[in-house]
Amino acid sequence: MANKLKDWSQEGCSTTGQGDLVLTGVVSINQTRFRDGFGSEEVYYSISDGANREVGMGSFNGSDRIVRTTVHATLVNGTYTDGSPSPIILSGTAVVSGTFNAHAYDALLASISSNAARITTNENNISVQAGLAPTQAQKDAMDQANAPSATNPFATQAGLTVATDHISKTPGAHLASAISSVPTATMAPMDVQGSLEDLDSRINDHLDDPVAAHEASDIRYDDAASALNVVDVQAAIDELSAAAVILDADVSFRESAISGLEQGGGLSGNGATAITVEAGNGEIIDSYSDPEDQATIDVSWIQQTYDLLANAGMPVVTGLGITDIGIDVNGLVVNAPNGFSSAQRRDLIKLGSVQYQDQVITGVLTAPVVSNQVGNTLLDLIDYIELGSRIKGMVLRPTDVSLAELSMWRDSGSIFIVGGNYAVAKNDQNVRAIVAAGTALVPFADFYPILYNNGTTQLLAAVSVVPTGQFEQDGAGSLDNIANGKTVIHYLFESMTGDRFMVYAQQEYDDHATAVTNLFADRASTLFPVETDKMILMGQIVVDKNASVWGVTAEIFPLDSATSSGSGAGSATNAININYSDTYALGSNVQSAIDSLAALKLSTNQHASLAAASGGANPPTGANAIATVDDVGVNTDILVAHIDGSNYRHNATAIGFTPAGGISATDVDGALLELDAEKAAASDLEGAIGRTTRPLAHLPLSSNLAFAQGNGHVDFERLSDASYVDRYGVLQFVGWDEPRFEEQGLLVEGYGKNLALQSNNFNNAQWIKHGGVVNVTSIPGTNPAGLDNVIQIKNDGGSSSTFGVHSAVLNAGVVTSFSAWVRSSREGMVFRMGQDSGAADVTLTTEWVRHKIENYTPGNTLFTLFGLGEGDTEEYFEIAYSQAEEHPFVTSFMFSKTTAVERAPERCKATAPGNCTSAVASNSITVEIDILGVDPVNTQRLFNMSDDSDRSIDIIAGADPTMTYVAASIMMPVAELIHNMTKFGWSYDAELGEVGKFRDSSLVTGGPVTPTAATLPGGMDLLNNGWVFDTNTFGHIRNLKIWDIALTGAEMELL
Repeated sequence: MANKLKDWSQEGCSTTGQGDLVLTGVVSINQTRFRDGFGSEEVYYSISDGANREVGMGSFNGSDRIVRTTVHATLVNGTYTDGSPSPIILSGTAVVSGTFNAHAYDALLASISSNAARITTNENNISVQAGLAPTQAQKDAMDQANAPSATNPFATQAGLTVATDHISKTPGAHLASAISSVPTATMAPMDVQGSLEDLDSRINDHLDDPVAAHEASDIRYDDAASALNVVDVQAAIDELSAAAVILDADVSFRESAISGLEQGGGLSGNGATAITVEAGNGEIIDSYSDPEDQATIDVSWIQQTYDLLANAGMPVVTGLGITDIGIDVNGLVVNAPNGFSSAQRRDLIKLGSVQYQDQVITGVLTAPVVSNQVGNTLLDLIDYIELGSRIKGMVLRPTDVSLAELSMWRDSGSIFIVGGNYAVAKNDQNVRAIVAAGTALVPFADFYPILYNNGTTQLLAAVSVVPTGQFEQDGAGSLDNIANGKTVIHYLFESMTGDRFMVYAQQEYDDHATAVTNLFADRASTLFPVETDKMILMGQIVVDKNASVWGVTAEIFPLDSATSSGSGAGSATNAININYSDTYALGSNVQSAIDSLAALKLSTNQHASLAAASGGANPPTGANAIATVDDVGVNTDILVAHIDGSNYRHNATAIGFTPAGGISATDVDGALLELDAEKAAASDLEGAIGRTTRPLAHLPLSSNLAFAQGNGHVDFERLSDASYVDRYGVLQFVGWDEPRFEEQGLLVEGYGKNLALQSNNFNNAQWIKHGGVVNVTSIPGTNPAGLDNVIQIKNDGGSSSTFGVHSAVLNAGVVTSFSAWVRSSREGMVFRMGQDSGAADVTLTTEWVRHKIENYTPGNTLFTLFGLGEGDTEEYFEIAYSQAEEHPFVTSFMFSKTTAVERAPERCKATAPGNCTSAVASNSITVEIDILGVDPVNTQRLFNMSDDSDRSIDIIAGADPTMTYVAASIMMPVAELIHNMTKFGWSYDAELGEVGKFRDSSLVTGGPVTPTAATLPGGMDLLNNGWVFDTNTFGHIRNLKIWDIALTGAEMELL
């Protein structure tokens, strides 16, 4: 049998499948954890998981895990099995209890029967032994002072009497100082209690030794003493007791004593407006009138019912309220709406608090101040610290985007609250474990929106998702509609009873970025209901009007977190705890500066051009090879200073011209002429650079659709959700019509469809296991989207080295591309993706990587995800976000469930009027573009001014791909554009009637051209998934610049 049982042991369990039971903490405060009553030992357990049950015996590790060693019985879908059944499959939300089951009862009966027989046998033996009386010699030995001896090994009461007589005789070293707490000069210090315990131990050890002579001197304290003196041991003990009393009195009045509970005093609900106060006792200590002599009043009370409404304990008629409960000096129950003050708490015994809504009790919390636990000063400090600063864990998180809703869940954790854990563990009264509320796929229960309502808390109907259409303007108590395009900031709180409340936003912001920038200011200006002072602020929720999924339009900024949890990575600044109000603005400005610098950086060819233009007067060297007017000016000053010095030789080396060891005297006037010419060239160069930095229009497209220079706007449309990988490498999800900005710039794609069903749910029946014994489990960890949801596929005992899952979703014979984020248990594992063929193999690492198999023609319908292991049963790979699409290349991920999901084509058009000239006027344009791959069906148009087809740039896929610039063609392999940002540009000089065409700032071709239209274009189609050309182009675009002048070849090469 298991060693023992413990009352009320019950914890949640996060295990999925048939593995060990991973315990997550008590489900409610009226239960205890296994580790509170058990060490590392065998325990009886029972499991309740929905309609399924299991009982058995397991091996508990003393902390948080039970190995299911023996399963006694199960009840699965109504079927009872008790013949060594298999463990039930757990869902991750089971409850585990320590219980005494039927099998344990049978074992107990068997043990009782077996031991009863042994008891009968021993009774017979005892009866026989009782007839053996001691001999006369043994009796004589018992009466002697030095008895017993080796031949008569018996210690009796008579022997002890002799020992007592010995203590009272003259030659005995039984000095009081030997056992006193104040040692003499010749005695070593001895702890009084330790001395008494040592005496007791020595007596017992001596009496238990059958061959020892039990002399009274054997129990003296000073074995080394040569002379024995008469001292009564009892007198010494009395002396020590008196000293202990004095010492206790001396210490007690110096204690930091407080008024508090000693026992009992539990609170529980008793109807709509009343509570039951359990009988108890405590003490009220006057710690401030005379700290050296504190007056103590012992208080006791009987169990009683206390009606809060009848005793003015529910002043809030409509809305939420919290009231503290205590006992006064007369043993009467008292209350304090919104909490006892520090002064009140010194003169009563606080027992806990009651939460009510509309004058109906909704929660009762026993959280007493316990006598002699902490001092009033410490309590004052604790009360002064916000609840939110006393928690660990408990991070507020968004649910998985697969739920397609703005619901939330919360991590497990703990909170420091005086007496908050008293009912669970009296040796750990103040740190209360809090279990997780929901998971990434299971949101927590409904929460209650509340309004400030001009200082009167108003509670609204419970909701399950974050509202995105309304806000409480300036805390006025009524809801207004959020204006189109605006963003608001809500606040989520959690009470001590586990209920959650959302304070509505009280002001609007022009856009999401502005709202994030003002997180600190918004919190400072929001009017919070007074009841929230007794709650934990879990986080700020930034949502755009009509946002529908967590991402760039809806984020959570949790308390005590360094990042937004709304979109995986989010902002890298703590929105609540950083003290600098301009943190977000600073981050935004720095990023803008970085983007601008990146846009202005010079290529190697540009550096070389500048170096050549400098002519050699002071030729620049190294990576920063740029000569400027300032350089020339400085050298001129050096030259003049040198000439004015009468003792200097005026040679070229003195003024920085191409130095050479053999150069001697040089004509200074010639040097000056050469320097002037160099200065003029530098001035011309400065003018050239200046023209390139002043475009008519500039559209960076690095993080938004705004023009950095120019007029108008960018129209963007996509009639579906989509995903992208942000600049930090984290997968993000966005809703309809939200643009996506990756590291390369604006991502624009055509139509797509993910054939894989349940693309991130590999536990679903849609995915068939392949290999020997394959386990598919959900484990803790961060997936590529920054969410706590990782699927592990493990080779668990099978003989086959190929293990994984497959799904019959492909169309055989149709060109398809496959992708998934995968990492493995070891470097170098071969992973077969798409088809069970070596042509579909990739090599895995231990890091998340989106692996791709592109332009593959499957021979059957199976979409395979196989690891090629080495027969090791511990091998596994972890996988997320699989995709199979009928393109010759991989596009952005599309999240599917029970049906294949589609991504609508994107259309992106920028305003042309005011940003460009007509076709017959001089103009210059540059733009950076890449593509994801070659579409063999559709023409992929990269850029077009809609009303002038002569000014389009086209890529035509085929055996002989070409690229067209302004009515002229050059050969360009399409492969150079795939995942490789390339800068294209042209410069049309209307006066000369010539155009120059450039790629990566180098001239490709040029010559005469005759524009075909003089009208201004109505718009500019970006990647030509526009309203004019209905094509499917997949790629990135950034840094569109337009000039209303014809830049020279040298100027174009500077860009």
